Amino acid sequence: MAALLGMALGEARGGGTDALLRGSADLAPYVKGWLLLPSAGALFLVPGLTVLLLTAVSVVPARGATRKSPTEAMKGW
Repeated sequence: MAALLGMALGEARGGGTDALLRGSADLAPYVKGWLLLPSAGALFLVPGLTVLLLTAVSVVPARGATRKSPTEAMKGW
């Protein structure tokens, strides 16, 4: 969910910046033809890889936590 929210906020910010740059008479010739949107593949690949990576790195601490009692796990806090 965080990855999707981050992508949506990034797109909103990028679209706002794009509109601002294209609206400037001085900068419009330099940004003409720019497309600030990611490809369709990246829209599915990035969140998918993020979920896969976060799931993989959370397995080790979760397995360790299942082998301890709650009081033993909280000793370091």
